[in-house]
Amino acid sequence: MTAQGTVQGSVPWAVFKVERKVTAKEVFVLEIENLFFETIAGNILQIVPIMISAGIIYICGYYFVSKYKETPKKNFLFIFARFMFVCYFSGIIALTLTPPNFWSALWYWIFYGVFYIELSLEKMLSLSFNYIPSVYCYLAGELTGGTWIKAMIIGNVLMFVPMGLLLPFILKKNRFFEVVRFGVTTILAIEIIQPFIGRSFDIDDILCNTMGVMVGFLCFFIVRKIAPSFVDKCREGMKEAR
Repeated sequence: MTAQGTVQGSVPWAVFKVERKVTAKEVFVLEIENLFFETIAGNILQIVPIMISAGIIYICGYYFVSKYKETPKKNFLFIFARFMFVCYFSGIIALTLTPPNFWSALWYWIFYGVFYIELSLEKMLSLSFNYIPSVYCYLAGELTGGTWIKAMIIGNVLMFVPMGLLLPFILKKNRFFEVVRFGVTTILAIEIIQPFIGRSFDIDDILCNTMGVMVGFLCFFIVRKIAPSFVDKCREGMKEAR
């Protein structure tokens, strides 16, 4: 395969100019880099080590506490539900409470020795706030519904579906209001912090994330209707946690 010309992207590794024969290995590496650094799936893969580390810390902490504290028979379904929530929640924090492109820059530094984003005070204090929903702008004719808007809405909704699904398994009170209150409190805390770390406060994120929590609870409701014994057995672990 011969490549000629310039291929450009938003990050350093996607820029090159060659007039030579490109090997299949080089093409494969470039495709992997594009997947890892340029896609939504890649952004999630970047924080998987953080999620796994948090899960391991939880398991080790649980083992240490249970070793020196008398507990009833272990409920492994409940432990697994908590483990999944710890992994998920640590991933949400890693994705939302770090500067934009932080993890991409970190992995690029690990692979290539260059940290390409600037973490200056001026960059961090963006103090950007958006109080007008995109739906209103769209209806007012101030915004066109492009692919990026659909991706933003779907992504922001899906990001918080696991919270609405997992919380009812581990909260003492698993009613809809309790789950949504926990979710909204978390979402508001994230949005309030973001303008001070180079991101922005966005009403669209609040609305879509909250919708994701509600959709997640609906999934839990369906699971409870289909397999009530499974849900009850998992929630029996709350007695151990008291």
